[in-house]
Amino acid sequence: MTTASNARVFISATHDPRVNLAIENFLFRTLSKFNTSHCLFLYKNSPSVIIGRNQNPWRECNVPYLESHNIPIVRRFSGGGTVFHDHGNYNFSVMMPRQQFDRDAYIQLLVPQLNRYAGNDKLFVNERHDIVNSSNQKVSGSAFKLVHSHAYAHGTMLLRSQLASLSQSLRPSYIGSIIGRGVESVRSPVANVEWLDDHSFEDSAIQAFKAFAKIESEPLPVFQFSSFDEFFNRCGDLSLRDDYKLLTTNEWTFNQTPKFEHKIPKDNGHISVMVDKGQIVEINDQSVRKNDFPLPLPYHAEEVEKYIPTYGPIISQAMKN
Repeated sequence: MTTASNARVFISATHDPRVNLAIENFLFRTLSKFNTSHCLFLYKNSPSVIIGRNQNPWRECNVPYLESHNIPIVRRFSGGGTVFHDHGNYNFSVMMPRQQFDRDAYIQLLVPQLNRYAGNDKLFVNERHDIVNSSNQKVSGSAFKLVHSHAYAHGTMLLRSQLASLSQSLRPSYIGSIIGRGVESVRSPVANVEWLDDHSFEDSAIQAFKAFAKIESEPLPVFQFSSFDEFFNRCGDLSLRDDYKLLTTNEWTFNQTPKFEHKIPKDNGHISVMVDKGQIVEINDQSVRKNDFPLPLPYHAEEVEKYIPTYGPIISQAMKN
């Protein structure tokens, strides 16, 4: 049995996705520093698209739409698929010793807590480790990370998310096909849990966490913070700032994308654009001479139009549709 002194709950009141993902990663890396075996982290983000560690943002989401609406793309430190976050989407992360890791263990405890408020529209855990409603619409997705000593499972809970914006953000806009090693998301119909409010979700998440950590009657320490600086002043670890800075860079967000090929159709075949670390490194077409343009070149429509005179407009249009 875990004592309350070895378990922690952190609740963030800041909605900056990069801050929250940096803190999540910091908590996971430093559980022992807090003399903690189990940790629950709850947070909400402003509108943003969060992609998995090994994903391709151009294949997963509508990059031009996100840029035009100032919705950031953030590459997290864990694997899994792409998700849309906004103020109507609550996020939870449960950290534990590796030997206790089970993909469904926490959410199997969370669902009965949530169903106390459900009425007839009960929630269930499906075979993909997602929480779904009675119409088999996904209301919560999950992702996981394991290291040698500990692990975490994190997930989302759609309460009052802007589903139209979610759909538009996660609808890729490119023409042709993108082929590469990056992990692809499995797309599912989604819905909000409209009968659940923030307070009820927080309470349910904490009660499920107490059961998961086998804490029976002791008060559970809950730490709330409203800004990056408040949390940083409490922990005083410079690596937290390093994680935050990394999450803000294009080098991390785009240039960590696994190598891929964008095949763009044209009248007599296709143009093959090879992209590595976010840079166009090769363009293959029988009528294009390699000295027609400088390579490598950022895989961005404006750069392509500026520096590739021959097929720049075709490639640019295929990137942003």
